[in-house]
Amino acid sequence: EVRTHATGTGPEPVCARSPGVLYGLGNLVENAVDFARSRVDVAAEWTGATVSVVISDDGPGFAPDILSQLGE
Repeated sequence: EVRTHATGTGPEPVCARSPGVLYGLGNLVENAVDFARSRVDVAAEWTGATVSVVISDDGPGFAPDILSQLGE
């Protein structure tokens, strides 16, 4: 199950399509789907200056021994 939730102040933001951003968000959602037990949530919030997207799943998370290596 994939659930979406959008909240924000003012109208939804509109911007030029960015293939890099779309590709990156797609990879993050795909990763969540691959490791979720049964649920993935995608939430978006915005203001006049920022957009925030949170992708979460109910999977086991990262193994403790690789946490320090994330982002390398």
